[in-house]
Amino acid sequence: MQNRVLTLFRQMCPVISDEMEPRGGAGQALYKKIASTAFLLSILVNSVSAQEYICADNAAIGFSWEDETWVQKRFHTKTRIIKKKETTDPIALFCYREIEEAGYSTEVVYSDYSGVAYGCYQNIVIGEKAASVDQCREIYKKESGEMWAVRCNGRSRYDFAPYGEYVEVMTGPIPDPSNRDSLFMVLGVCSKLK
Repeated sequence: MQNRVLTLFRQMCPVISDEMEPRGGAGQALYKKIASTAFLLSILVNSVSAQEYICADNAAIGFSWEDETWVQKRFHTKTRIIKKKETTDPIALFCYREIEEAGYSTEVVYSDYSGVAYGCYQNIVIGEKAASVDQCREIYKKESGEMWAVRCNGRSRYDFAPYGEYVEVMTGPIPDPSNRDSLFMVLGVCSKLK
């Protein structure tokens, strides 16, 4: 894919050389056009290769720490985009380094019944700040090679099926009483976008 993009880029801008620098006037305008085109092509390359899923919560229940006691609550349901990050994505470098240091494989390794691979995913709730990148285990059907579930461990633990259920659980750890976070369980559904 990247070779096709480079070929297309060279066809669009045949006058480019390695020594070309912006010098103002027409050269500056051409340089800006080239830089803009390169930026858009890099977005295209990254978006084509990414695995993305959209998940919508059906229910979110749990407990909130209020006045030094746990209070049962219904939480707002959310919609999220879950993206598998590439090994070269700067935001995922630390996550992939942890996978490598643990001796896990990013390629599918099959056992008697299923296959397992590890990857780094970002669970982005729509309308909230960007999320951290979480280490996830992908589970594959041995017969078809199709991925049927992903289990992630981050601030909370979440599992999802590309065309099925989404389950997220936040259970702790429970720090001192003055700084307790909510405990919750979320149930929803997911579909693959790409």
